[in-house]
Amino acid sequence: MTKRIDLPIGLADSELLEYSRTGNEVTVQVRTWNDKKLALRFTETIGVLDLLAGDFSELLQDHAETTDFLARALRNTYEVVPQEHPYHTYAFTNLDGDPSLIIVAENYQLAPVETQQQ
Repeated sequence: MTKRIDLPIGLADSELLEYSRTGNEVTVQVRTWNDKKLALRFTETIGVLDLLAGDFSELLQDHAETTDFLARALRNTYEVVPQEHPYHTYAFTNLDGDPSLIIVAENYQLAPVETQQQ
């Protein structure tokens, strides 16, 4: 069942700044509609699919269109895929509502945004 992730600042009309991976953590930084930077850190990540992500409208957990990618990530992680597992798909959707950046991970959290002094 698809669940909309509510964040302190909405993702409507936001843009991807960058994402990076360190070990099994993926951090996604976006610039929100009001020019604020927001970072999300995904933990125990087992898959990332970038469909030329750019502008975002929202973040959804377990989006119906991401089940094939979830199955693929699970097959790459487990020799025999268990019925129950701790992973979810997190899909940043584009302005048309289609997933454009999909992350398969156990969880996510807001992360501090590192800013450069000017």
